[in-house]
Amino acid sequence: SSDQLGTAKGSDVVTDLLGYIYVVGDYDNTVGFNSLEIGGDFGTMYVAKYHPDGHPLWVREISGSSNNHMIAVDIDLTGNLYIAGSYQHTNSFTELDFGTFSVSGNGSDNTFIAKIDTAGAWQWVNTILSTGPSAVNGKMVAPYDMVWTASGCIMAGRVEEQVTVDNGTYNNNNDDTFFFAKFDEDGDLLWFEHGAGRMYDLRLVAGDNG
Repeated sequence: SSDQLGTAKGSDVVTDLLGYIYVVGDYDNTVGFNSLEIGGDFGTMYVAKYHPDGHPLWVREISGSSNNHMIAVDIDLTGNLYIAGSYQHTNSFTELDFGTFSVSGNGSDNTFIAKIDTAGAWQWVNTILSTGPSAVNGKMVAPYDMVWTASGCIMAGRVEEQVTVDNGTYNNNNDDTFFFAKFDEDGDLLWFEHGAGRMYDLRLVAGDNG
């Protein structure tokens, strides 16, 4: 467990085939993972790797502003991690910063998916941005869960109006409903589908064949 100097929480955890443990969550102020200490403002998120015996090996932070939340983590067969979360109220002055690269958003709750390797090096990040007529006034797209499969990552969540992913727009009728999206191993969107009606929670499970 971590020695908490600020306020922190864990959102999801996964293990690899060798028993290493990966935890994701968000925090504010300063948080100590035994001898590893990180600090950040309200809305900072983290990814941590633990040895099977319980001691931390590395921690990576995603810094931003306002109300950001880590939601889910999953792992592929070679130890790469895929994470999903939500972020809001970012702009050119307050970007969501992964250290290696950063992304911007708007006044809504937006969604990100990112890949980090087993050594803690970020590989890529992609976003689902709320871009409908009320996007700057709090309309949201938010993830509920995400799972890795052999053919890509699948995300489930809620969308309140039109969104933009990889220069394509979806849910153009501005429905308040649920969505599923699939991304390939390079972070590019393969497809985006939305339903009719609301679901306030969704959980995903991949079968043995991926």
